Amino acid sequence: MNAEQRMTAQYLRSRPSDLWDWKEGASVLAWSDGATIAFRQEALQVLRALPQDRLPPFGAVVLLLAACRGRIPEAEDFPGDPGTPGHLEDSARRASIDASLAELKRVASLPDALRANLAAKCALARAVFESAPPQPFGRLQNLRDDVFDQVDPSEFSSYDDPTDDEKHRCLHLVASGLRRHTVESLTIRLRTGLDALPEASPGAVSLPAVQARRLLEELLHDPELRPLAMAARQLMAATQLPRHLHVSDDLAVGGVSDISNRGSIDRLLLSELAHDDLTLAARVALREALYLRHEPPEHQPPLSRCLLIDSGIRLWGLPRLILVAAALAFVAEDLKLESLRAWRPSGRGWVPVNLLSREGLIEHLEALDIDPHPGEALDSLAGMLDADPTAQSILLTHPDVFSDPVFRRRLDKAERPPDFICTLDRQGRFTLHAAPFHSRAPIAESLLDVESLFLEPSARGLWGASAEAENLPAFIKVDPCPMLLPIPGRVDYWFLAADDRCIAALSDRKLVEYDPRDSHIGGRVLCPKLPPGRKLWAEEIDGAVFLVQAGSTRRPNRWVRCRRGDPAEAIDLCGGEPACAVIRFDRVLLVIREHDVYAYGLDDAKLLDRKVSPSRWHRGRYFSSLQQFHLAHWDGRRIEFQPVPVPAQLGLSGIVALFDRAGLEGPWALNHLCQAFPLQGDQKIQIPLPLGQSAHPRNVHVSRDGHRIQLTIPNLGWSQVFDLESGRALPKPGRGGESDLTDPWPTLPAHPLTRSFDAVAIVASTLFLRSRKGDRFAIEVDDQNRWRMTPDPNASDAPWLPFEPIARSHPEIHGCHLQAAATARGGSVCLDSRGLLHLRSANSNAPEATLSLGPGRLAIWTTADGVCGPAFFMPPGSRAAHPELAARTLSQLIAEL
Repeated sequence: MNAEQRMTAQYLRSRPSDLWDWKEGASVLAWSDGATIAFRQEALQVLRALPQDRLPPFGAVVLLLAACRGRIPEAEDFPGDPGTPGHLEDSARRASIDASLAELKRVASLPDALRANLAAKCALARAVFESAPPQPFGRLQNLRDDVFDQVDPSEFSSYDDPTDDEKHRCLHLVASGLRRHTVESLTIRLRTGLDALPEASPGAVSLPAVQARRLLEELLHDPELRPLAMAARQLMAATQLPRHLHVSDDLAVGGVSDISNRGSIDRLLLSELAHDDLTLAARVALREALYLRHEPPEHQPPLSRCLLIDSGIRLWGLPRLILVAAALAFVAEDLKLESLRAWRPSGRGWVPVNLLSREGLIEHLEALDIDPHPGEALDSLAGMLDADPTAQSILLTHPDVFSDPVFRRRLDKAERPPDFICTLDRQGRFTLHAAPFHSRAPIAESLLDVESLFLEPSARGLWGASAEAENLPAFIKVDPCPMLLPIPGRVDYWFLAADDRCIAALSDRKLVEYDPRDSHIGGRVLCPKLPPGRKLWAEEIDGAVFLVQAGSTRRPNRWVRCRRGDPAEAIDLCGGEPACAVIRFDRVLLVIREHDVYAYGLDDAKLLDRKVSPSRWHRGRYFSSLQQFHLAHWDGRRIEFQPVPVPAQLGLSGIVALFDRAGLEGPWALNHLCQAFPLQGDQKIQIPLPLGQSAHPRNVHVSRDGHRIQLTIPNLGWSQVFDLESGRALPKPGRGGESDLTDPWPTLPAHPLTRSFDAVAIVASTLFLRSRKGDRFAIEVDDQNRWRMTPDPNASDAPWLPFEPIARSHPEIHGCHLQAAATARGGSVCLDSRGLLHLRSANSNAPEATLSLGPGRLAIWTTADGVCGPAFFMPPGSRAAHPELAARTLSQLIAEL
């Protein structure tokens, strides 16, 4: 027997005190009463359905299979630890075991379709053990049936009894997995492979379109579902189709156009020609001339739409779910849509799909096709579309299908190809193509945040009814956060608010605020998860933080708004290339790109104007060419490019950089001699350079406020940051990066907190914590009513309760990861990844408490008394709770746990 076979036999081995054993030459798994649990091939098949690098203990798998056969162990089958005193063990152990056995009894009451056949048992095992932690025995390479033929059957039995901890662990592992599922979720997983239907997708709308839009408007005021409604609206904007005129302009009823609906210059009214040449030219230039134009009818005829939803092998898994959501969004976006037909390809034909009911949605998700593309079905498409020649047909498929040469040849030969092709992949990249499909750019593109779209509604809400439903600690439900906390991380972008608060976007996409004048006072998280993207501009206006993030070739630029207590709102702006700079004019944002400028409303990101620049972008709001500098400006109605007058003695070739300085008239310029000066003034500031060197545009970086300039000479390895206000070179900080040197961020608040704990115990009204390294700590109050966390090596025999992740804890919503342990009396101890510990009694009338975990004095917050502890954690203007009252409240709470 080699090492792999020995490891496999050791994993599958039974022990004398187990409630199960191998029988008949290790071919049958039998319960203690002799009843068959599973045959060997069946048990191995269930194991092969699980991730091989995260296999749970085999005893846990056997307990699940036994429960499927109605065999449930008794509480007496799980004795306690003889070394633990009975008064510390009995009540907690019995309550924990009873709760776990109750979960096993639920398996026995499941419908036969969910537990009787092999496929159901495999799906059930995957669902229960999907979050099981990695086991010490690692990956098993030899889970084949022939291992039983090559190994003596006696190797599958052992004379070594398992420890009680191991038996308890197997029971609690199965129970914790079962708690996350219901009969409905298991049924959907067995039928579709999903935990839930795509009700939170962008297409989570009802038909007709009027009812869908009405529903979205209602959800915008729902604190739980508001982010879902926003995501649906964004996708609906991306799914708008171009309108085709059914009647030519030249054949329509004529009319006279006004200044808002002009015609071409050859259709001027004859009365306009009565003016003299100068007046006529002025009226045309000022857009006041009247034209004669044959206008199309005001109302479009009712629309019908045909959706062709691919379900081939390239769409298996998450893409088919997103594709169905996009199909529903195509229906909801058009208020004039009168009729809808939907099909999916099946071989050479098409099968109708009912997108308007829950049953039809499940039926479509169950239908999996093995064809790589729907090319063969295109031949029969013309016959189906002939019933409604005016209908718009849209094929929804995967990008790999659209680029497949075989499919493209089929598409070219089709008698009537679809009018549009929409592609979506598992990353949420959306593209819409219009016929003809050769050598044409997409008419619409978007990128969806897939993770946020598929969160459950209760997980998307913030600190309101959803938090109550998730039974989260009270500390998380309070907004703003009742305690200031340390802020770890790296700053990507920062600015000072009107009251001198520093608001910063971190590299982990958090938006935080803190006092930059004192790093010994903590800060708060304003938004736990911003959309991805490089920040170009940010400012706090009317209590909300507005940001503009640069896009890429695949992701559009984004407008983001963050209000305290609400999730971030994001709207896609112009796409195709990233923005270079953003300038605000009152309530208008100018998004500046390399060759054009877009104007958007600050409050709603509505497109107000777009204009192509006369030259290439230089920096900030300036554009440059060989002949002229221009600056972008908003005149109140439209974008304008104004020429920048440059003194003749300077010349354009002598200017290296043109920029603005906050609080000073400008623009300012930097020339080759490294002199900074305003274009309208006599002041000059000389920036020192190494002998014989000059400034070059590529090696100049200007701070956002224009007061600091970084100069580099790569050939010499020389770099310098010069402060124009003080006239001195600044010392180079330890951290690098251009923005770090010219715009160094204020020091983030720091305070030592401990986060690495794996278990909690309560003995004689004293709270103990065990670190992942095995160290034990006691949380006790001293004679001055100050709580401290002190090492206590004598707590090794305490009844430890392991922390388990809370299934509905979402870092992007709550700003932290949560783990909880249930106490014997029905209370809970929740470990917060921010270095906090939340305590809650089973008595709903009792106050809750939160403690900071770290060296020195601990900060305490209770729902009854408020905050007391070190000044670092005290919010500004708050009143500290009396230490004696807080200590009494916390002591009573620990005693009730």
